[in-house]
Amino acid sequence: MKKLFPLIYLLAISISLFSQRTIDINGTEISIEDFRKQLKNGNILGLQTGTLEITEEQGGADQQSYSSRSGSEQLLRILRNRYDTVSGTWQQSSKDEIETTALKKIEAVNGFYWNNQIWNPSYNYQYDYDQEGRIVKTVFLGFNSSTNLIEPIRKEERAYDVHGNIAAVSHYDWNTSTTLWEKNIKNLTTYTASGVLVESITQTGDPGSGQWVNASRYEAFFNTNEEINYTIRQSWENGIWVNDKITTYTYNADNQLIQNITSDAISGVDIQRRFYQYDIDGNMIEYLNQKMNSTNQWEDSFKYNASFDNYGNETEYIIYSWTNGILNFGVKVEPQFDQFGNQIEKVDYDFDILTNDWIEYYKWETVVDTNTPITEISPTNYYPYLINNKMLKIYGSNWDKDANDWIPISEDIYEYQTTTSNENLNVDQLALYPNPAADYFVIDANLTQETTLHIFSTLGQQVAETTISNGQQIDVSMLNNGTYLCRLQADGQQHSGKFVVQR
Repeated sequence: MKKLFPLIYLLAISISLFSQRTIDINGTEISIEDFRKQLKNGNILGLQTGTLEITEEQGGADQQSYSSRSGSEQLLRILRNRYDTVSGTWQQSSKDEIETTALKKIEAVNGFYWNNQIWNPSYNYQYDYDQEGRIVKTVFLGFNSSTNLIEPIRKEERAYDVHGNIAAVSHYDWNTSTTLWEKNIKNLTTYTASGVLVESITQTGDPGSGQWVNASRYEAFFNTNEEINYTIRQSWENGIWVNDKITTYTYNADNQLIQNITSDAISGVDIQRRFYQYDIDGNMIEYLNQKMNSTNQWEDSFKYNASFDNYGNETEYIIYSWTNGILNFGVKVEPQFDQFGNQIEKVDYDFDILTNDWIEYYKWETVVDTNTPITEISPTNYYPYLINNKMLKIYGSNWDKDANDWIPISEDIYEYQTTTSNENLNVDQLALYPNPAADYFVIDANLTQETTLHIFSTLGQQVAETTISNGQQIDVSMLNNGTYLCRLQADGQQHSGKFVVQR
């Protein structure tokens, strides 16, 4: 039996207004929505160590999600309307026009806004890929009102190691005076063969020399169980690495992290600690972050609680944030799913500190075509929810306290075209058993040679891959309960299937 290697990816589209509030996770500022996505995609390690990968731009494609489906329907554009409460009608607001390559990968995203007469250019994303189909360059261009041109603003370049892990991410800013790219920040990462982060070095661009200069480093050290025993954070000072913080890790009998403590490397004084709790399915149901205050007392700074259904869907999560022991805010989110695993509704609540009540704040509702599976759509990078089927519309509403009702404010419409390209491979459905699976499943197919099996979450993010042969048991013991998609190519055909992990 060959072990699947989990891959950690992050959806980049933040979809809740209050989710743009940021919280401090081990020295990294992260939005509430991105924190959740780290948890949902299994990046507990990133939350433990503070090595979180955050994609800053909204509106662009998710750079790591599955953008190469050979679906028979291709996403053309997303129309965004806003509700006019005076006239009681929907008014055009903005749109994204999506260009794809022959292999169904996003090549460019052209954004426009409506000025009541014509569509005006707003921004543009451009993507380049390597031979493995991974994004190696992303360029973001914005509209310059003084020149009436779309001009460069930011650029990101990526490199990968032999296992497919991201080895380097370089960010550049466009200098309008020199019309050249200037180095901003670069992250160099090293992983074990199983995808565990060993070292992360952050560098910044030096304007004088134009070179990358070391800034900080994270390094992990492991115990005999191949678990992280402790980590060291260092800063670059006068040409050498100087220890800054040391974090030690504690695990339970199930090899789950239950606590880590960060101390100052020089004084040895504890400054931060975190506690983790899980349900019987391995889902994290509580994360508590505490900091040492000026009187040497531990005080809460951040807390996350979640509930899950039998399929691994997060049905509720609550987040609290404190500063100096005083509660800043609390948010609660209640997603709902249909029988096909589609997230059809999400209600956001704000915590009223004065009344200690939860107040309805925002609601998203999705409309999907349950007759069309997500495997028939390409690309699905713009699907901001847990969707197993074709997305049609997303409605947004604000809660009006005076009217005691939801008031519509936004409508996103997804438009497609049927593809007839020769690149559209034949797609056969895989027969999998047992399904639901607990620890493994077998593909009922006559494979004549070894092939690579890719497994994706319902977000379209690749979570594992392995090389398989005919009749092989495929280990899924490391996956949480939930619905997954899988894909392989054999005999010139694309084969896909869906399975459920349930224990």
